[in-house]
Amino acid sequence: MSTQSPDGTGLRTPQDDAPDPQLVAIGGAAVLAVVAWAALGKRSFDRVSTTALSWVLSNFAWLFVIAADVFLALCVVIAVSRYGRIRLGADDAQPEFGNLAWIAMMFSAGMGIGLMFYGVGEPLQHFVSPPPGSNVTAGSPAAARTALEYSFFHWTLHPWAIYGTAGLALAYAGFRKGRGNRLSSAFVPLLGEARAAGWPGRVIDLLAVFATVFGTATSLGLGALQVSKGLNITSGVKDSTGLELIIIASLSAAFVLSAFSGLHKGVKWLSTLNIVLAACLMLFVFLLGPTVFVLNTCLLYTETEPRAPEPSPTRAGWARGPSSTGRGGCRGLPSSVPSSPASPTAGRSASSSSACCWCPAARRWCGSA
Repeated sequence: MSTQSPDGTGLRTPQDDAPDPQLVAIGGAAVLAVVAWAALGKRSFDRVSTTALSWVLSNFAWLFVIAADVFLALCVVIAVSRYGRIRLGADDAQPEFGNLAWIAMMFSAGMGIGLMFYGVGEPLQHFVSPPPGSNVTAGSPAAARTALEYSFFHWTLHPWAIYGTAGLALAYAGFRKGRGNRLSSAFVPLLGEARAAGWPGRVIDLLAVFATVFGTATSLGLGALQVSKGLNITSGVKDSTGLELIIIASLSAAFVLSAFSGLHKGVKWLSTLNIVLAACLMLFVFLLGPTVFVLNTCLLYTETEPRAPEPSPTRAGWARGPSSTGRGGCRGLPSSVPSSPASPTAGRSASSSSACCWCPAARRWCGSA
């Protein structure tokens, strides 16, 4: 059953489901087992994980590309169709956050560590070592153009469409239908209430747990490596495992504190500060860097439609580079939305949420009050 918020805003709040003991036990045991394996059997873990990744990319690289295209098309259809007028909450619900705070939280939860590093590293790698099948010479103007095309494909509309699709499903199930916050609640129309609450739903929730835990671990690991190396370069601090562990502990503490403080306090403040710092960094590079070159490069990109990488066995090794590892670092604040990644979208229309997840500027014409 849907419930109304006690503050009278008209927002429907998801049911507070009690933790599933079996789900928690299985998920915790599996995560601890993988961590123990990685710590005690580094070589075997590296060999198995590398082989598994190569197999997935060799056999399902096509699925990654097609799925991203489908998610993007779905977001566009929802944004411009009558379904975009569906309110993510009660019919009279109003947005819980202002535009700046909402976009800041969406940006911080979706892009962070990965974008800061691979947003620069990926086009440079493609420039000196063009992707297979691009038929361009390394270091040439054509290589620079191709590098930007691939990088824009990886880091602009498509990843936001993936986030938008998942966020919309959770927001609709939670705030419109009043179901639980679990990912399985979004599959009720497909599985039915009984199956979504049974073992099929538990399997979905377990996969969500694994994706969240290991995605967060990847994000924290990449961030620790970058901060540690940055401190070593700028201040001469020794780049060591101990320093990386201290950085991971500090970042984890910041995430936990922001999550416990709630969306309206720590998460909102950290996200807004993050987006302001990112904008300042962008202006710094643009104004004090090669301004004319940046403008020419942006115009050069707009003249060419980005080409999706064509999957083939020869691309498996290349795809294992920034294209795949960078995806694990996309999440900026893994615990920035403690209850659900759709939480900040409460009260908005589906059109604004689907469009703004991959194009925040579209908020101007989405018309969500």
